[in-house]
Amino acid sequence: MPERGLILAGANDAVEFLGHPELGTRQFVFIEPQSGPFARLEANFAGTPNVTLVNTALGAEPGEGSLRLASFDQSASLLERGLHLELYPIEFEGQQPVRIETLDTIMAAIPGEFDEMVLDVQGYELEVLKGAVETLKAMRRIKCEVNEAEVFRGCPMVGEIDAFLAPFGLERTETDLHGGCWGDAVYTRQSWRRRTGRNVAVLAGRIARRTGAAHLGPAALFRWQSPRGYSDQVGASCSCQIDVRRTSSNFQPSAVRTWSQS
Repeated sequence: MPERGLILAGANDAVEFLGHPELGTRQFVFIEPQSGPFARLEANFAGTPNVTLVNTALGAEPGEGSLRLASFDQSASLLERGLHLELYPIEFEGQQPVRIETLDTIMAAIPGEFDEMVLDVQGYELEVLKGAVETLKAMRRIKCEVNEAEVFRGCPMVGEIDAFLAPFGLERTETDLHGGCWGDAVYTRQSWRRRTGRNVAVLAGRIARRTGAAHLGPAALFRWQSPRGYSDQVGASCSCQIDVRRTSSNFQPSAVRTWSQS
């Protein structure tokens, strides 16, 4: 059976996926709301088979939002900065109006099956998950940025993410607070872990060996080596929110770019 696809929310330019061994065969959905990073995303993946690019922000329900832009564009967020002001010397550079859509609406318009997700949306993770209740039913693994302090104002704490995902059978199996009060967590479906008899650390090691990214370790489960390598510059990861595809009456088909296997 073909391997199911992966969703990356807050993709920025997704340069870390350029060297992915399954690029062109496995399905990928990259979602990014910022106009600048999305233009780079298109340049990186235009014409790549089985890649869908979506230019929108994600949330619990459709609407309009204002994305706070940053000099380091991976730190853009729909939320105001909290501790982020003290932790990182990044200038915020105005705002960009964005359309907010739910992940369920987006994925309903994309053919195929997806069972892995990466969320890197700068404090907006819980809102994105609230708009993904149907998508979550198929997830085997989720890598999500988590917080133990208010890095962005109103961002959820890691326990809130745990509690929301638990009813879907997803439990936190790896946590790496590489930013001190924030970092990344991997959530794995319990039934899948029992069926395979593998834990996330073993799986991460397999992926790392296959992709030549052995130095990244378990917490980097969904990061692969790229031509320029992965960088945690100024402590921020991919970034942002997203913008949509087939949605409510306000859906803009021009927000979506898809290339099929020829």
